[in-house]
Amino acid sequence: MQSDQNCSQLTSKLRSIQKKGADFDELIQPNAKPNIKSALSLQSEISQEIKEIIDQLWPFEKLPKAEVERQYDFQIQVLRKRNILENINGAEGIYAIDGNFYPIPTKEQIINKLKEKSETLGLKINQGFTLPLLVPFGMKLRSFADKVSDTILDHHNQGKLFATKLNESDPDEPLELYAKQHLYLYDDDFDTKASYNPINLDTDPKKNKGKTKKEKIKDSDFPGWQFLLLEPLPNLPRGGNVETINGRTQLDNTGKSIKQYIKKGETIPSIEELHKVTQSDPMYQGEQGMIYESWLSYFLYHLEETNQVIDDYQGNGKISYLTGAIADGIVPCAYWFRGDRQAYLVRFDPGDRVVGCAMRLSVGVF
Repeated sequence: MQSDQNCSQLTSKLRSIQKKGADFDELIQPNAKPNIKSALSLQSEISQEIKEIIDQLWPFEKLPKAEVERQYDFQIQVLRKRNILENINGAEGIYAIDGNFYPIPTKEQIINKLKEKSETLGLKINQGFTLPLLVPFGMKLRSFADKVSDTILDHHNQGKLFATKLNESDPDEPLELYAKQHLYLYDDDFDTKASYNPINLDTDPKKNKGKTKKEKIKDSDFPGWQFLLLEPLPNLPRGGNVETINGRTQLDNTGKSIKQYIKKGETIPSIEELHKVTQSDPMYQGEQGMIYESWLSYFLYHLEETNQVIDDYQGNGKISYLTGAIADGIVPCAYWFRGDRQAYLVRFDPGDRVVGCAMRLSVGVF
């Protein structure tokens, strides 16, 4: 909703456009003295003021259009730098698991999709989902993980691989790196057999109602890609230290806000119980668990922007449950593991209850 101040500014700009439009009409009258330079100048000014009005009508106060555009430009730059994008006949994109090439969605397409879904996205943005994330979803998981692994090594070689800070003013804390392996992925073929966006965590794909990766690619408005909104939390909340933002309480492993979903006698929610919350509680409607591909994207962009990892559970963070996919009855999780000095993409059983874990959620734009 536009504030009174914004409405006043819009009214002023509209009056300015009307006046300049009238002046322009006078300049192009048949009996008017020709003044092409003045007419072109007025035309340019009118076009600029119309653009300013359109920008001002951006529906998300908590997520400025300029920030969406900045993140898009930065993330594309990272994908280029790390040789994730390929150029085919002048079009940049990725080759997906189905063998097809899919170009990157344009900035304008993303802006339009955000506006198109403003009614549903507005609430989630106001509840803290303000970090745009472009995900090369269709890419073979192992190939994407290898690109992120190379980036980790590059940062370490430059002396720029640091733990996740709690506060921006905290000193840099260098991390050690295992020389032979920088990122462990427990199952190279996970994305060929996984059910994505399952309704429940049943091991039977027919019962969990998820889709294969190829089906997800085919059904998308922008095949091969996802665009998500995240909570900007490189460290997930710990020890019940959660915020309630516009009626939504952040999830954490203490389960203080979701006691009714936890089995009697237990104090830590299981992965299955956390997933059930996101499917059943109106507070989390429109949210979905993250997946390996989106976690890797967040890890990559955050590392490139800050030189810091995410989900450093032996530091300030937690292990991330990624309930947006399931395969072989196993739920993915991801974190930075100081013990083995590398990023760890492993798995848990849906019934596991682990103190050092929490659930990463996202809101899908497409």
